[in-house]
Amino acid sequence: MSITRQPISFSQPRGGQSPEVDEAELLCFRFTDLAGRWLQFFRPNQGISLNDGINFSVLASGWRLSNNSDYLFRPDPDTRYREPSAPVGTTSYVCDVYESNGTAPYERDPRLILKAAKSHLSDVLGEDACFQVGLEFEFYLFEDIRLYSSNGEATIQIVESEGIESVRPGFAGTPGYSLYHSNLHLSPTVDRHHAFRLKAAKNLLASGLRPISYHHEAGPSQCEIGIEHMDILAAADAIQKTKDIIRKTAQSEGRIATFMPRPLAYSAGSGLHLNLSIVSGGKNLFAGDKPGELSETARRAMGGILQHARALNCFLNPTPNSYRRLEYMFGSHTPVGYGFSDRTTAIRIPPFARPAAARIEARFGDASLNPYLALAALALACLDGIEQRIEPGEPAAAREWSRKTPQLWRRPDTALARDLEEALVALDRDRGFLTASGIFKDDLVDAHLLELSRRALDLIARPHPHEFYEGVGT
Repeated sequence: MSITRQPISFSQPRGGQSPEVDEAELLCFRFTDLAGRWLQFFRPNQGISLNDGINFSVLASGWRLSNNSDYLFRPDPDTRYREPSAPVGTTSYVCDVYESNGTAPYERDPRLILKAAKSHLSDVLGEDACFQVGLEFEFYLFEDIRLYSSNGEATIQIVESEGIESVRPGFAGTPGYSLYHSNLHLSPTVDRHHAFRLKAAKNLLASGLRPISYHHEAGPSQCEIGIEHMDILAAADAIQKTKDIIRKTAQSEGRIATFMPRPLAYSAGSGLHLNLSIVSGGKNLFAGDKPGELSETARRAMGGILQHARALNCFLNPTPNSYRRLEYMFGSHTPVGYGFSDRTTAIRIPPFARPAAARIEARFGDASLNPYLALAALALACLDGIEQRIEPGEPAAAREWSRKTPQLWRRPDTALARDLEEALVALDRDRGFLTASGIFKDDLVDAHLLELSRRALDLIARPHPHEFYEGVGT
């Protein structure tokens, strides 16, 4: 059935140009709930006013119950894009969420919380101060995943085409070479996913994003795609778009892309590395004459992140699985710290050739995060460090990989959270840097803690198959 098309017009022209008209037949409106899920609904393009918004009733994680579930969704015209996998004639928008009568923003809309944090940064550091974020996505590409979980059974079968696990009986088409772990990093010998990454990068480019790198990562069938630096709000939108487009690109080939932080035991975890800087008046405020060619502002921003690291774990690492990666990559027995070109530290200072590229790289986050809440919390931690003049101390000592069992009982208080439960306790005690400005309300922090507590308790209640395998206590 064809859809009668009536173009949308914007009443407020942008950039002095004529009002824009959307010729799409179908409009897709996207938003993010408190759990970080990117949700959507569609409307035929029949006289919809983007300025007025669209009333819609939704049940979303962390939002109101069904007896009060009406909201007003206001599309941001600057977010308009055409998704390659969408039906022909479809335009997508990212929305801000308001109360149903449109008189007030909805206080649990993550995107509006990030907008408030962005505005607060400008109030403190200068009107044109802008937090910039560059994104590095790591993810696995599997041929198939089969799973089942009930009170009496828990099974998972992962089929991937490069590692040792793929050589098991019953998997047809075993590759001629099967390397493992770090042997796969950038390796052309066994890289069977180059064509996929190229296709995903083209789809991202078609949606308005700019991929700047893509290559094989250290794990079997693990990939990385990097996205250019952009404004903090655009970066949060880009995180949602990138995950969605990569997943759909894999689905179009009958495969599964997962951003799960640690899907395979003893293989590299998948992180979301965030390259951070602050620009004001056309100048990068992170460039200077301190070690690593950073400024005092950059050092204090690092100090804020390090001081609030465990509380930030709740936003940058919001799933129980996140801590399987953190233990492997950074070690719960290792003090949180920073290093120069050191990939084993929570914060890395990459080399750069010109001041405009000065940045710090927060490496401990992963893509299971809610990007709006995570980037807002990260920006407020940096701002707290700048305002309170928090020094990051000396760089962490170089750490070599070791297969020795760590002495977990000698764990420092300055390490990243050991698990989600410890992160919850840290956020509850260290929420002041978020709530002092009024950007994060106590009610929202409590709702986030409650959602993450549910995740932690649901996993604690379920025996792990490996517990039976070891036979301890049976």
